[in-house]
Amino acid sequence: MTYPRGAFVTTDKTAVALRILGAINKRQHPEEKDIALLRAYCPDTRDLAPDEMACLVIQQSIQERHKARENDTDSSEGLSLRAGK
Repeated sequence: MTYPRGAFVTTDKTAVALRILGAINKRQHPEEKDIALLRAYCPDTRDLAPDEMACLVIQQSIQERHKARENDTDSSEGLSLRAGK
């Protein structure tokens, strides 16, 4: 199965990373397709172990979500200021 570049949303990446960490936690080898998916998403992580790569992807997803929430808050604050004029 191949996915086009950029076809992931944050929750998809996080789900794949969590599957990898779950397998490692159970002392099992993660699915090769999951490892390939994360490597396709983060080509800079090719030298990292699967658990480190998964943790990095989760960390990036959390940061993306945090930035999106900040942007939403900034936008809504601007709207409420304008509405009060």
